[in-house]
Amino acid sequence: MTGLVQLPDELLVETYYKAVNCNLEPCFLQYLLDEIERRGIEVCLAKQVN
Repeated sequence: MTGLVQLPDELLVETYYKAVNCNLEPCFLQYLLDEIERRGIEVCLAKQVN
């Protein structure tokens, strides 16, 4: 079980968008995206957060 399980959906998605905006490592982005997909959350991959 990962530590992301305890993270609320909204915070997980916000974290993903901020990680994309900060150009973090692709493997970290995929880690977040895998959890988002596991939960069945739909995200707009093109969204940018300032």
